[in-house]
Amino acid sequence: MKKLLLLTTILLLTACQFSESKELKKYRELIDILNNRITSFTCDDLEVKVEVEYLTNNIYNYRALINKPDYPINEVEALLISSEKEDIYPSIGIFDNKVSLNEETKEKGIKLSGYTYKKDSKYRLYLSYKSDNKTYKCYYIIDNPTYIE
Repeated sequence: MKKLLLLTTILLLTACQFSESKELKKYRELIDILNNRITSFTCDDLEVKVEVEYLTNNIYNYRALINKPDYPINEVEALLISSEKEDIYPSIGIFDNKVSLNEETKEKGIKLSGYTYKKDSKYRLYLSYKSDNKTYKCYYIIDNPTYIE
């Protein structure tokens, strides 16, 4: 009986270690959604820019800049991916706390930043936020980012 109880305990502990967190599951789902998206659905009132800067040894820094709008946006989630397959992409509000840009915050915007080895990567941005008790979801496909030399 003790062996059965021990075996059951080990199986339960092992199974728990392999379960995926809800944040990781959401992150992976968003990557799939962005990779399968063919058209942009942008948030017209927001100023969003994607820049790529050469650093050194064929390493490029890519970044999305989301400027603070004239109206409050709350509970922001964002994910920026490149066409180069990577293990991790820059995000905010998925694994960490969601942020807000409103009169009470000093921040002037949000910056997501990652690194790639390809200058000609394509980029996709997911952005979700709440404003006026509505949730907005935006998808950006950026084929021609701004290059900074």
